[in-house]
Amino acid sequence: MDIGKLSMLVETEVSCELLTKKQLASKLGISTRTLDVWIASRKIPFIKVGGIVRFNWSRVREALDAFEVKEASRA
Repeated sequence: MDIGKLSMLVETEVSCELLTKKQLASKLGISTRTLDVWIASRKIPFIKVGGIVRFNWSRVREALDAFEVKEASRA
């Protein structure tokens, strides 16, 4: 297997990784309580099966990118 295919395979595996609330909160540098508020207000996508909640990191990043504040243009 060449390096390019291996790199793409690893990237796909990582982007499909499902994170727990604790893992995601740690990765974002926020509390799990803040994450609970974001879940309740549907600010970030999540997967819920029964009582278990998981997060797809790439989809969370896409959702959070929508909240990025752009620099004001100077005239």
